[in-house]
Amino acid sequence: MQSAPDVLKLRAFLCADALMNTLRRRFKNVPDSRKQNDITYSVLDTLVAAFAMFSLKDPSLLAFQERAKEPVIKKLFGIEAIPSDSTMR
Repeated sequence: MQSAPDVLKLRAFLCADALMNTLRRRFKNVPDSRKQNDITYSVLDTLVAAFAMFSLKDPSLLAFQERAKEPVIKKLFGIEAIPSDSTMR
């Protein structure tokens, strides 16, 4: 059986903030193969927004874009700018 401090350390990695920090670290390593003059949104924002859309189970990209304008969604997922539907595709 694990001791109480070990369980508390493990719990620190099982919260939403820890999950988002891990995802953001991993997403930062994804290479960006787009031409520099075509970049409107970062790859990081696009990937985090895609994760947010699927985790929130929005029925469409449009529904997600409308919902993602809420400050709590931007703060929870750490999205700087919401990518357009064509960028998400």
